[in-house]
Amino acid sequence: MQIFGDVLRDYRIPAEEIEAHEEMARKNGYSAFLDLNADTSIFKCETDQECLDTRTVKVRDDAPVAGKAIAALSLMNMGLTVRSVVRGSIVFDPPPAEMVLVPGDELVIAGETSSFARSAAFFRTASDSIISPAIRRSPVTQPDSRDVENAIAFKAETGIDTETRIDYLPKADAAICSHLDQIRPVYPSASGCEECLRTGDKWLHLRLCLSCGHVGCCDSSKNKHATSHFHKTDHAVMRSLEAFEDWAWCFKDEEYI
Repeated sequence: MQIFGDVLRDYRIPAEEIEAHEEMARKNGYSAFLDLNADTSIFKCETDQECLDTRTVKVRDDAPVAGKAIAALSLMNMGLTVRSVVRGSIVFDPPPAEMVLVPGDELVIAGETSSFARSAAFFRTASDSIISPAIRRSPVTQPDSRDVENAIAFKAETGIDTETRIDYLPKADAAICSHLDQIRPVYPSASGCEECLRTGDKWLHLRLCLSCGHVGCCDSSKNKHATSHFHKTDHAVMRSLEAFEDWAWCFKDEEYI
């Protein structure tokens, strides 16, 4: 079951879907794992390129990539592949190497996270702020290259890594907290408090939901978005996302775990 969950997390399947699959397996006495034939399994699904590390990037007016041919960017040397280009109502799939990119083009690019970070400067503009809202992760929407750059800058400024999966091991047992089964490996949803980033507000400390990866601000912050997330979702366990802190808290049992 642990391996099954880890595979789904690596493919960025939302925590709620993983929980549903795991519950389905338990209800059937784990018999589903005895027959994983692709045609008959109750977990049958179709994987496509969206399950892999692909990102959609829009070419903006003053970005260095504008006015350059795809071949001239040497993205392949960085481990990236431009899979398609959308220009207005026309889709180039795959695009010709000699195609010159213009503002408004939308590129679907595939590659590793480190490759996106190395190429981020191609797509940034002079007006980009160092820290801006990160796009929430989902199986079909990954952060674009600007968000990777933002995460790197955020880590350099705060020491907080929002690009690495968090695997929290509780320090308490079920006698202290009855919600330990809600803890899962998660990716932080944003480089900062998700809601505060959208509104341009400020926070004091960051808290991470250990069920879905939502990043919210602490109760000492004026908006208290971490606690608000608990009330909205009933996700009981959160941990500190601050650098050099390794503790978690259960909202329901009111215990450090």
